[in-house]
Amino acid sequence: MIKHICYYIKIHLNDKRGFIVISEYTEFLLFQKKYKVAGNAGNAGNAGNAGNAGIVIVLTPCSFLFAGLRTIFLQDKLSMSLTLVYSRTLKEALCQQKIMKAKLIIIAPESSNPTKIAMARLAIIKAEHMMREQVIPKARCLLLDSNLSINVSDKEYQLTKNSLEYSLALIAEYYIQLPRQLPKMNKIWLPLSGSQQKILALLLSGKDITTIADMLNITHQCVHKKRNAIIKKIGLRNKVLLINLHEKIFTSLNCN
Repeated sequence: MIKHICYYIKIHLNDKRGFIVISEYTEFLLFQKKYKVAGNAGNAGNAGNAGNAGIVIVLTPCSFLFAGLRTIFLQDKLSMSLTLVYSRTLKEALCQQKIMKAKLIIIAPESSNPTKIAMARLAIIKAEHMMREQVIPKARCLLLDSNLSINVSDKEYQLTKNSLEYSLALIAEYYIQLPRQLPKMNKIWLPLSGSQQKILALLLSGKDITTIADMLNITHQCVHKKRNAIIKKIGLRNKVLLINLHEKIFTSLNCN
């Protein structure tokens, strides 16, 4: 049985190129038979070796954002080709990465709202943690803002529409092919202790420092210290991002 084959299909309908994600080989066979289209297929070991061709998983809850990003790619006349794969949830993106071994995973929040940004950063932390644990193949995780600025390991880059595909291809090749020349990932996801989980739950429920200290019978300084440790462990930049989180977002990313 052929394993991990057929990661994507490029179809041409009315001279417009589209992308359809196929997660299983049997699905590809059925699709190919039904619509009589050709597909690019290869085993997992050769997925990224065809010139500059590669797969980029785009994680965003906004289908319009993905469509706009894909339009930019279709307008690019460069010979290199990066194929976009759409993921609506973190779980879906991780499952796709396990099969497809993409070079890049772009997390694009649907807005610049602090809560959405924090959620996107948590998704990156979770994905990078699973890569370090070798649960999924390694890829570079990028945070894409609405103005096409991109964050790579806390370094900001400004992309342009004219060079978007070229820039992403360089990032993919550089970070994946030459890992020794790059700084190590500086965001390390760590599980929270029992007391930290209790304090986090209270913070997410809206309790202030004084109330939490009284409820747990500890000092204010102890609460501040544990809160700062929580912020560091889950990879947030400051307490503002923590305040903008809420329990549903945090538990949905399985970070506790």
